[in-house]
Amino acid sequence: MAMLLQARRVLTQTLPRYNSKSPQTFVKLLGSTHGLHDNVTKRKLFNPNETSGKVITCNAAIIRGPRQPFLMETIRVDPPKKMEVRIKILYTSICHTDLGAWKGENEAQQAFPRILGHEAVGLVESVGEGVTDVKAGDHVIPIFNGECGHCSYCKTKTSNLCQTYRVNPFKSVMEHDGKCRFSTKDGEPIFHFLNTSTFTEYTVLDSACVVKIDPNAPPQEDDLVKLWHLYW
Repeated sequence: MAMLLQARRVLTQTLPRYNSKSPQTFVKLLGSTHGLHDNVTKRKLFNPNETSGKVITCNAAIIRGPRQPFLMETIRVDPPKKMEVRIKILYTSICHTDLGAWKGENEAQQAFPRILGHEAVGLVESVGEGVTDVKAGDHVIPIFNGECGHCSYCKTKTSNLCQTYRVNPFKSVMEHDGKCRFSTKDGEPIFHFLNTSTFTEYTVLDSACVVKIDPNAPPQEDDLVKLWHLYW
């Protein structure tokens, strides 16, 4: 609990106030902090016919160096490539792993600028070539320890650490082409984090790192995002 409170203080102190109008900076980027599940069922958060296959411009919390302030920036999110999924983040949480990455505790794992966050709930906005297990509009949870389902590690009964999509703190790009799907308005690449990067309105993940969930499950009450919601 002490570690989570420390993480909360870090974000509270480093995220700038959006026009100094509200203490709920990051949540306002993602949606209303109250009744979001109802809003999701009553209205569309996006129109796949308008966004699919196109670059999406949105907001994200970015770090540009160890212990540097989280910066709210407008970024560009590319369409998903083969076996990738682009999702709209509805709720996200923070844990000590994010705090450790922010501190830059392991120099070999540092990659900046970067979008942190690895625990969230979202909606599929679009899918890339070859993706058949999820579709636009599905409720999903990003997972940092993905599974391809085909390698020897996935097939064994003694391990769930996929050869390709296992959690890897050194990895900062997409598996398909070794490139980033995030960039600044000026074209500067923004690195990924733990196969997920959820401190953004939209993110792109390998399809092996997305799990479909019951759309009737209230996202704010999901056990995987109970560590600490970004509610301020």
